[in-house]
Amino acid sequence: MSQWTCRETSQLREIHACVERGTLHETWHLRDALAEPEHPDRWWYAASDQNGRVGAFAAIEGTRACLFGDDEDAVEAMARALLRSQQLHTSRESHRHVLYGPARVVNPLWRIFQDVGRQVVADRRPTLMASRTGGKGSRRMSLDVATSSDQKTCVAFLADRSVEMDGVDPRKVAPQRFEREIATAIAAGDLLVGREVSANNPGGRAMFVGEVQGLSDDVAMLNPWHVPGPIRGRKILVAGALLGATTTGPGADKTIWVLVEGDTLRLAADRAGYESLVAWREIAML
Repeated sequence: MSQWTCRETSQLREIHACVERGTLHETWHLRDALAEPEHPDRWWYAASDQNGRVGAFAAIEGTRACLFGDDEDAVEAMARALLRSQQLHTSRESHRHVLYGPARVVNPLWRIFQDVGRQVVADRRPTLMASRTGGKGSRRMSLDVATSSDQKTCVAFLADRSVEMDGVDPRKVAPQRFEREIATAIAAGDLLVGREVSANNPGGRAMFVGEVQGLSDDVAMLNPWHVPGPIRGRKILVAGALLGATTTGPGADKTIWVLVEGDTLRLAADRAGYESLVAWREIAML
C-alpha cells in the first residue's frame, strides 16, 4: 500500500500527469485552473506517493476546491489531511466553501471531510450528459445566438442562476464587472437565448439562457445555463432549447455536454437526445 504525503504544492508536472490519466469527462472542470495555474488567487493541494506520483489533488481558488484523483486511497488521505488542517485553523468569519468534481472523487473525500462540522447549504448531484443524434425538440422554441439587445435578459437570467446555485447576486456584489462579462460573452457569440414563440407573441418570451464554451475540437460545454423555475416543468420546451444548442452558435455540429440536475430537467435532456456520462457532485458549506 502506498504512503501518501499531502501538502500544498507548486510542482505541477505530476498533477498534469494525473489529469492525463483521466478522461475529459472527469477533468473538464479543471480547464481554467490548468490554463492559468499560477493565478494569484489559486493554489494546489496534492496527495503524492513515495515516488512523487500524484494520486489526488485539489485546485483551490478562493474557497472553491475543484477535485480530481485516480486513487481512492489518495483521495481519503487528502481528506484526512484537509480535515486536520481545517480543525487547526478556525475562523470567526462565515465563508461559503465548495467541493466540486466527479462523484466518485467527491464521495470518498466527503465521507471523511464531513466531520469538519460545517453547515451544509447545498449538496447537488447533477449528471454530466452528452448530446447524440435522434433527439426531439419543440416547434414553440426559438433559439438564437444572443445579440447586444439581449444584454438585459442575459444579465437577469445568469444572475438568477448565480443566486440559486451560489447564493450570490452578482448584480449586487459586482454589477459593473458582471455586465462587462456578459457583454464580452455576447460579443464573442458564446451566449444563446431561447424563447417560447406563439401566434400571439411571435417575438417570443425568453425562457432559456446558456453559454457555450469549447472543450475540444468536437466537444463544447453548455455551462452555465438557466431556465426559470416555473418553466422547468415544461419538458418539451426545455428539450427544444437543449436540442437547439447542438445546431446553433459555437456548439453547432459538436457534441454538447451539459450538467443536468433533477428528474424534470433530466427527462427534458433525454427527449433532446442526451445520454448520461458521469455522476457529478457539488457540496457547499458555511
